[in-house]
Amino acid sequence: MSDTPQDSQPLSLFQPKFHGTAMGYFRIWIVNMLLTVLTLGIYSAWAKVRTMKYFMGATELDESRFDFHGSPIAILTGRILAIIFFAIYIISGRINPYFAIVGALILFCIIPWIYVKSLRFKLAYTSFKNLRFTFRGKIKDAFALWLKYMGPMVLIWIALTITMIYYGINENLKNKDAAAFAQGGVIPFVGLYLALISYWLFTVHRFVNALFTFIYNNIFYGGQKLSFESTSKEIFKHIFKPFYKYFFLNIAAFIGLAIVSTLLTKMVSKPLGTIILVSGSIAFYIAFICITLLTPYLTIKYVWSRIQVGSYRTKEFYDFKSFLKLSMTNFLAVGFSFGFLYPWAKVRMTKYLVEHRGIEINNFDHFVADSQQRLSAIGEEVADTFDFDIEVGL
Repeated sequence: MSDTPQDSQPLSLFQPKFHGTAMGYFRIWIVNMLLTVLTLGIYSAWAKVRTMKYFMGATELDESRFDFHGSPIAILTGRILAIIFFAIYIISGRINPYFAIVGALILFCIIPWIYVKSLRFKLAYTSFKNLRFTFRGKIKDAFALWLKYMGPMVLIWIALTITMIYYGINENLKNKDAAAFAQGGVIPFVGLYLALISYWLFTVHRFVNALFTFIYNNIFYGGQKLSFESTSKEIFKHIFKPFYKYFFLNIAAFIGLAIVSTLLTKMVSKPLGTIILVSGSIAFYIAFICITLLTPYLTIKYVWSRIQVGSYRTKEFYDFKSFLKLSMTNFLAVGFSFGFLYPWAKVRMTKYLVEHRGIEINNFDHFVADSQQRLSAIGEEVADTFDFDIEVGL
């Protein structure tokens, strides 16, 4: 950043505010739902633009609102492409099981292209203070990352699928010869399945770290480049290790409880064992829900504590107890209202996620002016007319 008097000013924390309301979003949501049903899904692209504009426009930072300028046609194009790809995969599998493998390989190869195109679209049409965001990641880099981490897993999956297809159409199976299948089919099937699971467990944190680094290191606000400071060891320590720890502890506790329940049923009384088992099962499922919610919470917390915009760092103030309480009440409200309280739940969660993060900047006007100046230096990236949107989870 240029050396100016403003750079020596103390940093101030700027936190966004969310002004959306449940009733305001409900009016948009209910119209979107009705028109989407009446048009057999076609209006869903226009519905998404209306939703994005509402949530962006309700988000305020430094007394300015965000905006979304995306085209519904681009979103509709993305959804049509997704339907075509899925239909080809399904139909090819119905024609011949081996064709499904070819279809899956084609889909595997185009996923990086889809991902980059979608990110470019979403960011290119998002603006703040009359400056747009851009994604400058290259498709070839995305494909190299995808091939490095997911390629071996796909090869194992192909071997597993071929094994299943072969023994599925084998005459021994058609004659229900279980012994023949046990001798020839179970061992390679179980071996490949364990290899697939093992590879995923030992690689997923490296893949997630590489993916986050690729995404956030290629996002620009005007001419200000974002950066993401992370390593695979850190992401394992802060996200995956806690999940694995509580996940396996929960399973071990349930197994121990089942053993105790069985012993009590045989040695003391059946009703007592049954009560303990039922109570333990309820506790197990509640704990499982909490553990499942732990992963997105830790991911959001981790990402927002490691993003840097230019020379300024982002901050986060999330708390798991409040996040868990909010998620559980939202889930119950949506379930018991048969979905009609979804807008209320969506607004509550968005408000929480938006307002519990921020960025430390010494002078916001100077920051925006510098972003504009840097944009003039590097040149504005022109949006590709064939960019489209498929939800990628950013």
